[in-house]
Amino acid sequence: MITLDNEKDNYIKKQFKKDELISKKADDVFNNFFKGEINLEQEKVTNINDAKDKKFKRKNILGIIATLVVVFLGANVYAATQGYNNIFFMIKDLSTSKTISGKDEILKDQDITISYEPIEIAKGITVQFNRFIIKDNKATLLMRVNQEWGVDSDKIISQVEVINGQNDSEIATTSLLDEQPGSYTKEIEIGFFNNNVKTLKVNINAKKENLARIKIDLSNREITILNNSYKEIEKISEVELKKALGEYATLNFYNDTEDNINEVYGKNATKEQCVNYDLVNSAIRYINAKEVEESNGEVETIYYTAEKVNKAIKEMTGIEVKDHIDMVDAFCYYNKDLKQYEFEAGDGALIALCLNITNISYEDGIYSVDYQYCYPTEGDIIENTINRLPAYESSLQFKLNENYGYTKYSIVSDIYNLKSKIISNGKENYM
Repeated sequence: MITLDNEKDNYIKKQFKKDELISKKADDVFNNFFKGEINLEQEKVTNINDAKDKKFKRKNILGIIATLVVVFLGANVYAATQGYNNIFFMIKDLSTSKTISGKDEILKDQDITISYEPIEIAKGITVQFNRFIIKDNKATLLMRVNQEWGVDSDKIISQVEVINGQNDSEIATTSLLDEQPGSYTKEIEIGFFNNNVKTLKVNINAKKENLARIKIDLSNREITILNNSYKEIEKISEVELKKALGEYATLNFYNDTEDNINEVYGKNATKEQCVNYDLVNSAIRYINAKEVEESNGEVETIYYTAEKVNKAIKEMTGIEVKDHIDMVDAFCYYNKDLKQYEFEAGDGALIALCLNITNISYEDGIYSVDYQYCYPTEGDIIENTINRLPAYESSLQFKLNENYGYTKYSIVSDIYNLKSKIISNGKENYM
């Protein structure tokens, strides 16, 4: 405890007042002095605590600011991975999305980059799905197209269909018929979009065929090519296919010789028996070719057993034959005792030759082909008089056998209901 001289203290206080330099706190100190005592230790402690409090508050504020910066940056990174430009777009989406009439929540204001890789869907044509934009509940798919000049007119993109990947319902169709060759970006307006749609399927169509079917996973930004006819058709050897079509064209012979059915196949034969007869002859030619090749041409006798023929027929058409196939007996017949097919002496069996493949397309594992053909004899081939023969046109669907012994081309079409028509009486050259 300290006792002060009041007269001197009053004089000092008056001088401070006079110069207006004294503060309220100093005035209080003087008043305490006038009372005769003051606790200096308490005053010191109070001043030190005030300083510590201010320093602690500054540290807290700086720590909070640093934490907020880290959280903001991390939130922006997360928002980007979810397809938003920044955290504010995501907050807007989460805070404004709502349920309407029992529907799922609506997506808002997203700009999703899908792919930077172009997809070749035909020779000289590529497409690329750049972005998927959602704004004000409406979606737009941006597709970049590059079509070179001189592309086959039948392969030019004419239409794009966008399908809901969940229920396969169509949600948008856009025509590209007015677009000129070159590079351009097409905005496919989808319209109202709901977040229950996680995947899209896009059909890219030409005038006569589907060029490609593509699946877009909006959640993972992944593109899967479900069907690309150009790439699949590239796998087909034209030489091999023309040879196979020559075999399968004989299945049209019943239609092409309708006026002479009795003469060719005999009386009272059904259409199925006649087609089966030509089918067995084709199977026998496949068996013969395989065994000659495997023996390097040294095989002396080939037995066309029911087991071999049935296996060849299964590969050719998918038809399962348990014992032997029901057919007419003509140049080729079935020997029940030996369980094999044999031939009568005389002229050879019917053969056909594929002249041209006029169109081929692919979709979901199935190839569709239009082709022209004729029925030459060995003499026509040797003497090169094929152009004098009538020419026909037909269509066929087939798939590729994964494992096969005789042929990799398996007919999908109903062989008993094939359609064909004559296109030349032999005066024009279709070679």
